[in-house]
Amino acid sequence: MKSFFQNLLEKVLDYYLARMKKYYRILGLSGFFCSFAIFVFGQKNAVITSICEGLTVPWDIEYLPGNQLIFTEIDGRIGKVDLATGKVKTLLQVPDVARELQAGLLGLALHPDFLHNPKIYVAFTSYKSDALVLRIAELIYHLENESLTFSKIIFDDIPAAPTDIGGRLLTTTDGHLFLTVGDLEESEQAQDMHSLNGKVLRLNLDGSIPKDNPTGSAIWAWGLRNSQGLATAYGSVFCTEHGTLDNDELNMLVHKQNNLGWPLIAGKAKTKEEVKIASEIKLNEPLQAWTPTIAPAGLAFYDYTRYPNLKSCFLIANLFDQSLKAVRYDSSSVEITEEFDLVSETAGRLRDVAVAPDGRIFIATSNSDAYGAKPAGSDKILEVLPRDDYSEDLTNTLQELSNIAPTDTLKLDSTTLEIRVLTTKLVHPWDMTWGFDNRIWFTENGGFIKRLDPSTGKLDTILRLSDCHFSWGNPGIYSLAFHPDFPKEPYLFVHYTNSATNSKLVRFRYDFQSDKLVDSVSIIPKIRANESHNGSRIVFTKDKKMFFAMGEAYTPELAQDLASLNGKILRLNLDGSAPDDNPIPGSLIWSYGHRNPQGLALLPNGVLWSSEHGPNNDDELNIIVKGGNYGWPKVQGFCDLRSEKRYCAENQVIEPIIAWTPTVAPCALEYYDNPAIPEWRNSLMQVFLKKGKGKIGQRMTVFKLNEAGTGITSQQDFFVNTYGRLRDVLFSPDGRVFLCTSNMEISGNGKKAIRPGDDKIIELRAK
Repeated sequence: MKSFFQNLLEKVLDYYLARMKKYYRILGLSGFFCSFAIFVFGQKNAVITSICEGLTVPWDIEYLPGNQLIFTEIDGRIGKVDLATGKVKTLLQVPDVARELQAGLLGLALHPDFLHNPKIYVAFTSYKSDALVLRIAELIYHLENESLTFSKIIFDDIPAAPTDIGGRLLTTTDGHLFLTVGDLEESEQAQDMHSLNGKVLRLNLDGSIPKDNPTGSAIWAWGLRNSQGLATAYGSVFCTEHGTLDNDELNMLVHKQNNLGWPLIAGKAKTKEEVKIASEIKLNEPLQAWTPTIAPAGLAFYDYTRYPNLKSCFLIANLFDQSLKAVRYDSSSVEITEEFDLVSETAGRLRDVAVAPDGRIFIATSNSDAYGAKPAGSDKILEVLPRDDYSEDLTNTLQELSNIAPTDTLKLDSTTLEIRVLTTKLVHPWDMTWGFDNRIWFTENGGFIKRLDPSTGKLDTILRLSDCHFSWGNPGIYSLAFHPDFPKEPYLFVHYTNSATNSKLVRFRYDFQSDKLVDSVSIIPKIRANESHNGSRIVFTKDKKMFFAMGEAYTPELAQDLASLNGKILRLNLDGSAPDDNPIPGSLIWSYGHRNPQGLALLPNGVLWSSEHGPNNDDELNIIVKGGNYGWPKVQGFCDLRSEKRYCAENQVIEPIIAWTPTVAPCALEYYDNPAIPEWRNSLMQVFLKKGKGKIGQRMTVFKLNEAGTGITSQQDFFVNTYGRLRDVLFSPDGRVFLCTSNMEISGNGKKAIRPGDDKIIELRAK
């Protein structure tokens, strides 16, 4: 029973959120309307956001590498949704799916070593001589083009019916495949060991029967009515089960003692007679039983650090109760210690729940099934954001939402951009990269690696480098970039100074379970450093090589010294070795004669652009070529001085595309080609630190390129002297643009540019 105060709060929230709907795009789902709500339940509350809509009974959802969810729909479709954009793609229409009431395409599971063995297993009903049967099929997922093909049936002829079918699949790391099979409303089958109904089956991944199954058959557990949830935790398999009008269950399956009692006992043994029966059949009692029933369906175990309040909880999606329950499990005492609702009666019937490797939580509704109140095409996949992702009270939560509302707009030819300040009070953020978790990862003065959720404004610290050296002119930490094959290769590369005279390129492994960076390995352990002019930027090529820009460490002669890595753009294998086709055998050097390059942009056709700081004249924008000499310190800018011309000719110096005098300190450089902002397609975006003179100052410039990407056809400046020093520019997969300021530098370079709340990360989004 909700209190008067809770009801009043919910009415206030409904009004507030109705007004917020015009800002639905703050949730990062371009092209999809995103519903947004805060729900208060006693001491628990959660925000749910719509990932995609217009589905018909998404029955099973699973995380797919590449920041995607793969899902089944009961009518036979397998689709995937990109979590960054909300874009849905149909992968396969499973053949011969028989659709009746609860029957259709049901469970889905990925091979436990999916990235090396990209197989997917699905359970579905089909007709055999007009009778329903449940089948398991193996599908092949083609990673190179993200397509799915039907391979073969690996287990067949399980009796099925329009109701109480079961159908949930689970793969385990020891190479087994589990399937729940309902009793088809013929309860006696659940105790009949000659029948597969009312059971949990355990198979090898090829569909064969494991030799260590307790029954000599595919049966692993029996005595179930209708199980629709499977999950693993602490080396055991757990399942949910529908009761009749009472005793829905959460069970742990124990090897060789897996009689769960139905129909002899429902729930835990309570009466004398039930205790006697329980002893005779060696009953494996449920961990939890619910009366009245809740119709538990999808099940996931939460063992992540993203939401600490959910640690060691089972998450259960419920149909009748219309809730997402969190049930805390104590593995030492093998018991449930706490239960609470994260979502309740706000999204309708919930069929499944899935947890991504980074701890994000997703649910699927089932409102267009045979028992739902809405028509086909009305179901959604939603993300759940529990309370500990937000502030500790309602006032702060509402204020947080207000902070990320659009604050201004920018009108282009045909596109209007909303401008939002996502976070404030940073100190000299240096580099940003888009994370696998749909968040912005960035480096900040003093050796910090932080992460920002652009949809909520939530900021957290991932790591502070204990050996980072920073000082008056040196932020200590520079560029960062995820491995191009992340999450298959779960690594983050970071460049920072570890002393006044040395910097290093380090690779960290991201641990999904702990949400931490661990196991640091020095890829390039020794690069000369100084209090400034340390570069740097990182980009990856299609063939998995890294371009890495390095400054000359305030030692100009190093730029022409081919025994030094300074004043160069390096090209390396991802283990730090030199590629065989580099211009100098055994060397990481790709080009040289650079002063302090802080921008790199690689076009899809392989054209590499770079921007670099000059002294008091001739900042440069260059196209980088293999083995090229760009002149510093002998040449500044173009080869236009008499003293430079001979050197240029003798050393084949490559001249810049643009040289700026007075200097404007060009910093990050990126290539934009997203249809979200058509006016900026096929363009370089350059941000600048220095105010300069007149109207040309701190700004973002969009350079329109020719078709080959080798020349500039036009340019346009934005935000001139608006936000102060702009250090970096970043794009999300759906075309949003992010800028970070650099006004709070310890060196004082930004002291004349400081704005209230600096430093900031700013978002530009097409309306």
